[in-house]
Amino acid sequence: MERSLEQRYAIKFCAFKEGGEEVADEPRSGRPTTARTDENVDRVLEVLRTGRRLSIQQITDTLHMSTFVVHVIVTEDLQMRKVCAKLVPKVLTQDQKELRVLRCQELLDLIKNEPDFLNSVVTGDESWMFEYDPESKRQSCAWHTKSSPRPKKARMSKSRIKTMIIVFFDIRGIVHCAQEIKRRIARVRTDIKDTVKLHHDNATSHTAFIITNFLARSNTSGTLCLSKSNVFIWHKRFSDGRNTLEDDKHTGRSSFSKTPESIEKVREFFANNRSASLRMMAEVLHINKETIRTILHEDLGKTKVYAKFVPHTLTGEQKSLRIAHCRDIISAYENDSNFLKSIVTGDETWCFQYDPKTKCQSAEWKSKNSPQAKKTRKVPSKIKTMLITFFDSRGIIHKEFVTAGQTITGEYYLNVLKRLIARIRRIRPEYRDEDSWCLLHDNAPSHSSLIVRRFLAKNNVCVLNQPPYSPDLAPCDFYLFPKIKLKLKGFFFFL
Repeated sequence: MERSLEQRYAIKFCAFKEGGEEVADEPRSGRPTTARTDENVDRVLEVLRTGRRLSIQQITDTLHMSTFVVHVIVTEDLQMRKVCAKLVPKVLTQDQKELRVLRCQELLDLIKNEPDFLNSVVTGDESWMFEYDPESKRQSCAWHTKSSPRPKKARMSKSRIKTMIIVFFDIRGIVHCAQEIKRRIARVRTDIKDTVKLHHDNATSHTAFIITNFLARSNTSGTLCLSKSNVFIWHKRFSDGRNTLEDDKHTGRSSFSKTPESIEKVREFFANNRSASLRMMAEVLHINKETIRTILHEDLGKTKVYAKFVPHTLTGEQKSLRIAHCRDIISAYENDSNFLKSIVTGDETWCFQYDPKTKCQSAEWKSKNSPQAKKTRKVPSKIKTMLITFFDSRGIIHKEFVTAGQTITGEYYLNVLKRLIARIRRIRPEYRDEDSWCLLHDNAPSHSSLIVRRFLAKNNVCVLNQPPYSPDLAPCDFYLFPKIKLKLKGFFFFL
């Protein structure tokens, strides 16, 4: 006989023996549906006054109302929307605000009395210039088709070597640096001209050797402000009899419609420089920017996407190792459905004494007329401590903080593993048998040291291989630590 009802439903219909005659299901109580009444609007408003950062779900759980009803009351009846706080360099005091208003009023009075006042203002400041500053995510945009893979970019940081630059400028441009740069360019072009006159009788085959020596001398003295290609260009001009040091007049940009020739030009330029912007293509190819946009999107089918940031650009061998590791995990799960539940994974992370809240966490409900909240831009504190955590599918097994000044070496990590195994035998009795659980940790030097591997082999602990630079395969990195740190943001701890 075919079973069309589960056992628990069959038990319910035993009520027929007690005289029941209804075949239909009994009405379920569920969550009470509440309408948009004035009382409910007042209740939601009262809750929002106690905490403007509450989410719709939190308000729903507090008032036992429908999520849809709460959302409609907040957005339509109370005319509120949730916005993030505006990040400012510093929250001004009342005296600072009054001084700011006074300075602005003085400037406005000067402009009214003298309309050309702003043209005579020279402003300047200092800024740090790094030896290497990585590109932003917007600068790493590249044109690609729908079927091409998304580009990847290793996440890098600024170099420690830096120098300070002082710049003054007015409405017409740089004042302090522009004249010096022009003088240096004119000096270099004069040196190129003198070099051409000095070696005028030499053969043309010596041109590259002459320019190479000139570049070496200029780089050594620090006077070179032209690129190598421009040095060759000006050498060719002076060799052909040119005497002036000024730049040629620009012909301007020619605008013409979309033609097969212009499409081929854009295709060739795009093949050599996928990160070029529309403005850059328009200036180089002398084609209207909108024409280039149409060619890229409609004729070539290209869209510009950001590069995906990854911890490290993997080599071919590392990619193969990553694939092999994933296949081993999949095959182990196919052979044993409880395999993932028996994995104990662990890692280390830094916990700061104070870590500022994210912009999303500072979002508040506000009406249209209320001013936008402001928040001081802060950075994590320098005081921090390291947390070591191990957990499985049922929760945290072992955690401990590393004392200040202690380095995670192989010997220290060995003692941590001893405490972990003792803890597992106490709170996870099912892991006492051999090969009943597996350890997953990354390939840090302390984790892969010889004494640690000998200890794990002696205690018959199965260790899963972790491919290098793969935090997306480590549950601590993509699951546990982000959730822990999100809860700690905005609180100050005494370490």
